[in-house]
Amino acid sequence: MRKMARIDPLKLFVPKQALRDDLIAFFSGRRGELSTLLDMVGVPGAAALVFGERGIGKTSVAWQAFRILSGSGKENILQTLDVSPTLPIRRHRCLWLQCTPDMLDLEGLLLNLIRIQPAPPVGSLGATFPELLDDAAFQTRIEQTYKIDIKVVSAEWKYRGAGGPKGAQDLADRTPAVHALFRDVMSYAASLSSGSEILIFLDDVNYLPSRKGLGHLIKNLSDARFVLVSRESLADELISEEESVNRKLRGSVLEIPGLNESETNWIFDRAEREYPNRVTISDDFRRTVHAESYGLPWAIQQFGYFAAFSRLSQSGATERLAIEASDFEAAATGLASDESETYSRIIKLAQDSTTKQAILRSLSNSSSGVSEEDEIRKDIKISRWKVFSGHLDQLVDAKILKKDSSERVRFYEPITRMLVRIAVSKEFTP
Repeated sequence: MRKMARIDPLKLFVPKQALRDDLIAFFSGRRGELSTLLDMVGVPGAAALVFGERGIGKTSVAWQAFRILSGSGKENILQTLDVSPTLPIRRHRCLWLQCTPDMLDLEGLLLNLIRIQPAPPVGSLGATFPELLDDAAFQTRIEQTYKIDIKVVSAEWKYRGAGGPKGAQDLADRTPAVHALFRDVMSYAASLSSGSEILIFLDDVNYLPSRKGLGHLIKNLSDARFVLVSRESLADELISEEESVNRKLRGSVLEIPGLNESETNWIFDRAEREYPNRVTISDDFRRTVHAESYGLPWAIQQFGYFAAFSRLSQSGATERLAIEASDFEAAATGLASDESETYSRIIKLAQDSTTKQAILRSLSNSSSGVSEEDEIRKDIKISRWKVFSGHLDQLVDAKILKKDSSERVRFYEPITRMLVRIAVSKEFTP
C-alpha cells in the first residue's frame, strides 16, 4: 500500500502573506468588496481609497483588482472568485508600489515609482513599460532638464538619505523638480499605453511619514489615476489639502469589513478539501476562531495554522489531522508568540498594576470592544478618578488602547484586543 503524503500545515493555511498570485485559492469571500472596487475604478476620472484594520485583507482585495485590471489572467480570476462588477472592465496599465517609512515623503515615493530595477517585479514601472528607457532622445531631454541621468535614478537610487548617487539625492531635495520629473515620465508612459489608462496602486500609504502634496497630485496628474490602500481613511486629510479631491473620491471610498461566519467557514472547508477525508476541523473550533479573530482573515489563517502545527507536532502523526476546540489554546499561544513585541508590552504594563489588568479585562469583555471611560471605572470599582485616569493614559501612550473625543475607549486595533484576551486567560491575576 502506498504511504499517504505528510500533511503540510502551510498547504492548509497562509499565516504570513497577503493573498496574491499563487495564493488566490486561499482568497475567501470579498466578492462584494472586489466588485465594488472594480466599479469605483470603472468611473472615468475617479480615484479610489481602500482602507481597513491591519490583517483585514485590504492588500489582498486591492491586489486582485490590480491583476484583473492589468488583464493578467483576468477571466480566470473573475471566474475563480465569482466576481461580477456592474461596469465593464477595461484593461489598464497598472503600477503597484508598496510604501515604506524609508521613503520619507511624497517625493521619495515618486522617485521610487519611476525606479527601474534590473529584474523588475510585477507592477513596477520597468515591468509595465519595459520600453521606457529605450528612447535615447527622451533620456537626453531628461538629463538636460534635470541635470541627472534617469538611469541612475531608476536603477541605483533607493531612498533619500540612504546613500544613493549624489545627483539623485540632490534631486530629492528639490520638490518642484521631482514632481516635474514624475509628470514627464508619466506623460511619456501614457504615450506608450496604446489608449489604456494608467492606474497607480499605492499600498500601505499610511506608512509614509509625510503625505504632504498627495492631494494636489491626485487632483492635478492627468496621465494617471490612483488607488490608495491604507490602514485608515485618508479622505479628510486629502480633501483638506485639496478640496476638489472630494469629487474624485465621492462614492469611491471602500472600508473592508471583517469576514462573516460563512466566509470564515469557507477557509476551514478549503483546508479540509486540501486533504480529503484526512483533515477535519470541528465546528466548535471554527466558532471560537471566528469570535476571537473578529473576522480578520490574517488572524483566522494564523489560528488555523498554529492549531494544525501544534496538533501535528504533538501527535507525531502526519497522515491525519483532527483539529478540536481544545486546540485553540495552542493556536492562541502561537499568535501571542508571533506578535511577541506587542504581547510582551501588554504583559509588562499589566504586571505593573492590577488596575491596568482590570481596565484591560473590562474592555476585552465588552461585546463591542468599546466603552465609556466612566463605565470602565465603575465596572472595575475604582472611586478615585485620578488614579484610574493615570493608568488609562499609560495604556493609551503604549498604543494598547486609544480614546476618542467622546471619551470612549477602545483597543488600538483588533489584533491588540485579541492579544489582551489571550493575556487575560493566560497571564493576568485571576
